[in-house]
Parts: sequence; C-alpha cells; structure tokens
Amino acid sequence: MTVKRGSVREFEGGILAFKAHNVRLLGVSTSRNRFGNIGVANSTRILVRNCSGDRSTSREGNGLGLFDSHHIRVLHSSFRGNVHVGIKAIGSTNNVIKGNLLSRNGDEGFLMEGGAGFRIKRNRLVRNGAGITLGPGTRNVITRNRVFRGRDGIRIEKGHRNLVAHNLVVRTRRAGIRLGIKHPFLGGAHNVVRRNLVRDSRVDGFVVVKKDRHSLLKRNIAKGAGDDGFDIESRSTTLTSNHAVHNGDLGIEAVPGVNDGGGNKASGNGNPLQCLNIVCG
Repeated sequence: MTVKRGSVREFEGGILAFKAHNVRLLGVSTSRNRFGNIGVANSTRILVRNCSGDRSTSREGNGLGLFDSHHIRVLHSSFRGNVHVGIKAIGSTNNVIKGNLLSRNGDEGFLMEGGAGFRIKRNRLVRNGAGITLGPGTRNVITRNRVFRGRDGIRIEKGHRNLVAHNLVVRTRRAGIRLGIKHPFLGGAHNVVRRNLVRDSRVDGFVVVKKDRHSLLKRNIAKGAGDDGFDIESRSTTLTSNHAVHNGDLGIEAVPGVNDGGGNKASGNGNPLQCLNIVCG
C-alpha cells in the first residue's frame, strides 16, 4: 500500500499505521495535529520518505512516533516545531533514521525509550531542546549526524554496546556528547565514542559519568568548551588518541585510575596542567 503526497492538518492525530506491513508514505505533509503527526505502531517494513511532521500541539505531540515497530525506514523527511519530540521511538528495533531534518522541537530531536539495532545517520538536528537521546538501548549506531545547539548534543543514558562516530556537535548548552546522566546516576556499558568533533559547548565537550562502565573514547576532538574538553568520572573508561584544544579549564579531567590508552593530546586550554590523571602530549 502506498500513500502519496497530500496533506493532513489539524486533527487529533495525523496518519497512523497500526499493525501494518509493507506500507509506503511518500511526500506526505502533516502538521498541527494534536497528539502526533505520523504514528507507526505494531508494524513492520514501513517506509516514510520525503514527508513532514510539523507543529503538533499537545505536550505529548511528536512529529513521528515509532511504537513496537521493526524494520522501519525514515528517510529525507523533516520534523519541526513539535511541542514534544521530533522522532520518538519506544520498544522498536532494526530501524533506519537517515537524512532527516529535526528542528526546533521542544524536547529532543530524536528520543529513544528502549530499542536496539537503530541506524541513526546523516541527520541534521538544529535548535531542539536536546539533540539525540538514547535511554535503554543496545547496539545502535549514531553516525555522521550534525547537531547544533540544544542541551546535550548526543546522550546515551543507559545503553550498551552503542557506537557514536563521526558526528559534529556545536554550541550545546551543557555537554556535546554524554555517556550516562547524574540525576539519578545512570550509565551504560561498553559504548564506543570515536572520531567525533565537539565545538563550543557551554560546559564540557565530552562527559562520562561514574556509573558508565568500560566505554572507549578514541580519536575525538573537543574544542572551545566553557569548562573541560573531556570530563571523565568512570575509572573503567579507556581514553585513546583524543585531542583537546582551547577549552576553558582542563583539556582532559579524568579520575585517578582511568585507562590511559595513550596518544592523548591537549594544548591551549585554560588550566596550565592541561590534563589531570592522564598523560597528554
């Protein structure tokens, strides 16, 4: 089944695919629907391409919601100005979110509350409440996204074996990329953060909280953060070949006993020590 072009506006809900299979939404515009513009629930193999879901009006309103759905592809679409979230996923697996614009949504641009096997790549997230947030989530790939402003740019609250790679995060109000959250103290394990560039975060560039376990940060760059380039609170974190430059305080602030993988560099940071509890060239 294919739904092509047209628009749906100012209803309680826009478009809902429920227990659907092999449905395509192509070039459909949805806006100002109260509880959500596009919803996909208990469905498989749905394609959403070149669509829009803008300005849902209730506190729970999303641009696109994925609920217990699998093998969904959301491509080259836009989700802007929704009161809650641009794209929200709950209990869904093996989905692709690629090449979308998520802008000025009240909370996150993309929010996952339980899921696995997502490929979140080449999206542009601009001036959302926050960028990309994963709650419980396993083996997701977040790569080559561009995140501008918001609270945290990319945050993995309690995920395991996720990959965050080749992303650009600019001018967030708190951290650029964060593993775990402090209130309450939550963290995941065995996440890999590599080859990301974080610029001009108001607080820290990269943060790993105490509860996160055995994660790897490799070949990342933190530049121009208001506080530390890297703030590492977990001793089981491994830091390898990261670079911190022109940050307000330390380039890398790590707790005693952190795993030093070597090759880390820091220069031009506000604190003359440059790094704490790790060797920096």
